[in-house]
Amino acid sequence: MTGILALSAADWNALPFGAIRLDHDGVVLAYNDSEAALARRDSERTVGRNFFTQVAPCTQGPMFEGRFRAMMKARQPATETFDYDFKFVWGNRRVRIRLLVDRGQNGWIFVTPL
Repeated sequence: MTGILALSAADWNALPFGAIRLDHDGVVLAYNDSEAALARRDSERTVGRNFFTQVAPCTQGPMFEGRFRAMMKARQPATETFDYDFKFVWGNRRVRIRLLVDRGQNGWIFVTPL
């Protein structure tokens, strides 16, 4: 996971998939340009908000937020991959989600359109 933390802001924004960094409570710390375009959501208005309650409330529940919380609580490096339907006001989008956590301090959500 140190590779992720070592990325410059330009490299983070140039990733070819959506990337969101969260703190242990689910507050967005970083939101790359690919995710901003995918979700049609400005990153400046997203950073500092709770991902599960303020940014993407459709993720509340055991399938998404529940997995994230359990992984953070375990305080062990972990990853899970699953497919998910994001529900946007402009329509639904099917994506592949990869959740990563490092000892319960940082969490990442990587989003790839299907």
